[in-house]
Amino acid sequence: MSEQTRKLGFGERVHVDRKKIYNIVIPTLLKTRCQIDTHLLDQAVYKVIKSQPNINAVLRFEGEEIYFKPLKEIQQYFEVLPKDANWKDVCIEYNNKHLRPDFETYPPFKLMLIQPCKEEAVVIAVASHYCVDGTGITAMTSLILETYSELQKDANYEPMKYPAPKSLEDYRLEFFGSEEKFREQQKSFKEFHLNVMDSANCYFEFEENDRVVFTPYSSTEIEFENFKKECKAKGITVGAAFCGVQACAMAACMFKNQKNVPDEVSLLFLIPINLRDRTTKALSWKCANFMPSNPIITVKVGRNSTFWETARQVKDIFNHILSDESMIYLFDLYTRDDLFDQPEDKERLNVATKKMGGMDRHTCFSNMLKFPAPLEHKDFTVEASYCCGGQWLLPAISLMVFFVYSTKKLNFTMVHRDGVLNVGRAEKVMKYVQYFVENVTKFGEKDITTYELSQFGLISI
Repeated sequence: MSEQTRKLGFGERVHVDRKKIYNIVIPTLLKTRCQIDTHLLDQAVYKVIKSQPNINAVLRFEGEEIYFKPLKEIQQYFEVLPKDANWKDVCIEYNNKHLRPDFETYPPFKLMLIQPCKEEAVVIAVASHYCVDGTGITAMTSLILETYSELQKDANYEPMKYPAPKSLEDYRLEFFGSEEKFREQQKSFKEFHLNVMDSANCYFEFEENDRVVFTPYSSTEIEFENFKKECKAKGITVGAAFCGVQACAMAACMFKNQKNVPDEVSLLFLIPINLRDRTTKALSWKCANFMPSNPIITVKVGRNSTFWETARQVKDIFNHILSDESMIYLFDLYTRDDLFDQPEDKERLNVATKKMGGMDRHTCFSNMLKFPAPLEHKDFTVEASYCCGGQWLLPAISLMVFFVYSTKKLNFTMVHRDGVLNVGRAEKVMKYVQYFVENVTKFGEKDITTYELSQFGLISI
């Protein structure tokens, strides 16, 4: 074990040039007060990254690259802490004491890793794009530590060898190579990773990669206009949408200018976790070990498929839902959720519900979905592990909408857990889903006359 014991987090905020729109990262504090083997932790983090393709690793600290800096030059970001606490206690303490409930102060986060300088510095996960409030950090820490412990127990463990990135642009998960190699791979793209953020004011920079990961950029209207101009000058397509609809818009942009559209494409949607700091300590940690997997949605597209039109229609559908007063009952699930134990929070959420069907820029709607197995074409299975009311529903509906517009037949089965507590919610959700699918042609422009509602099921496990 290394003798280095460090606090992992950030010190004084470093000024970030707002013009560097592609590298802006706002970190969140994560403390550790246990003795760690920094080299082994580095290997554990890398292993987690390789096993979680939805992670967008960033080698940057508040806009300043530190990978090749000596430890003494970055020590301002660290401080030594006593060895009297474990990771679990620290994460729970941080989640319950240091998180503010106002989402206005928290833009979307990315996962950020600081790589070791030789073997003296520490690899840390200081922010997560799973949610805007820190629970994703706890989950990420849990997964890293679990991997760390496994490596410690493995007597035959040999450090993984991986290429050290020379710059931020060189570090692409699953992709280390020349531009020529990338262009060659691009000809046979079969898989796209879509990082779906749940912020109403997120705009997306579309960059090409072998696994396409899009970075959200939240800004004022003027800044975004400048952002679009810069992207246009560089030939980058920019789209704006909400929730799972974002993924449809992204898919549209990917195929909009491609001449050779493959016959079959796998769209991998990442749906984030959000528990928020209002959950109890026990539940916070109970869910800390819960990490989402990427549901795989496979749709058949021909060479003349118009994904952009599909995305626009889906967005129109969502706008209709949000403006339809008859749909407001759906979002009441959110305010009546038993996980929120503070009356003042419920009052605030009730106000938000009356504004626009439960959704405004202060309300974070993500989900608690876990997909146990890849989804097959025309079959959509949703497993709700820890139901957080309306939070986890919208992304699921978004994906279902994509199916409705991409297939002629849909099998939808919801699997719920947590016993009696979730039965009522699940039944109400299924009622809404069935109503939505049966009336979907009223909301969109495409006449789905051949659509067959083949199966709706509710399974309790």
